[in-house]
Amino acid sequence: MAADDQNNVEKKYVSTKGFVLVVAALMMASIFLWYSQDDIQEWTQPLQFMFSRYNYHLMYASEKSVVVCLVPKVASTVLLMLVKRMNGDPNWSSRTMQDIRDGHREGVRNADVVNPNITKMAMVRNPVDRVLSAYLNKIFSARKYNLLPKGSWATENAEEPPPFEEFISIIESVPQQSLNKHFKPQSMLCETKKISYTFALDFENRKTGMREFLEAIGHWEDMGASGWGPNGTAPIFAEMENIKRGRSVRPPTVSEKRDEKVQEYYTRELLEKVFQIYEQDYIAFEEFGWSRDANTYLNLSSA
Repeated sequence: MAADDQNNVEKKYVSTKGFVLVVAALMMASIFLWYSQDDIQEWTQPLQFMFSRYNYHLMYASEKSVVVCLVPKVASTVLLMLVKRMNGDPNWSSRTMQDIRDGHREGVRNADVVNPNITKMAMVRNPVDRVLSAYLNKIFSARKYNLLPKGSWATENAEEPPPFEEFISIIESVPQQSLNKHFKPQSMLCETKKISYTFALDFENRKTGMREFLEAIGHWEDMGASGWGPNGTAPIFAEMENIKRGRSVRPPTVSEKRDEKVQEYYTRELLEKVFQIYEQDYIAFEEFGWSRDANTYLNLSSA
């Protein structure tokens, strides 16, 4: 009798399960019949984010059909503001952390970046400058040791940050894919092996480069010529025009003054390590002529 009772329970369970599946299928069918594609798209968006591959460093200005790669420590906040402005966001100029986080909620699907009708733009920076800037800002000043690979440095309560040479050794010792976005190669963040960029801008020449880009896509006057700066009346990047870095986008000569921070923190050995770690960045953006000669940065004769 016990066996018969168990069989009856199992049959009822199977029958109930089948009934539930039929009801669920009918409900789904009714949704597709009675509701629009746009409604369904909106409701299922969370699932799309879960099961579709997005690159959250690529932001889509859908109103202007432009994809922008945001690279940390390369004016990424300003570029995010530009994307929001292109998309008609009334709060595009806000620099509050919540608004910045909201701007990062949507990424770009693979299908978007291979579309030949969409313009792709990336702003990048010489790795020698970028990795030092990331170290000074995130590790030395902010003490955000949690950005470093787990177990590579002391706890977040460590009294002193790792010296720059130790920091470089840390990022050299782990797979690049596991690096925090602030230290990860730009070519990896922007997926340069898969994406062909219409425009690549050098951070050192950002003011001129951005104007050329916006003029090329027909949006300098409405997106870049004004609305920027502390008073909201300046062109984009105009507040940075008086910053003199002592370097141009071409390989600097030995007679040019080098950035004091670079000479303060770098040695020949550290420069060689950075050249190696970020080799793919130098290859992917070779048009900018970033030097891989340590003498250039140390202001020494090559002889």
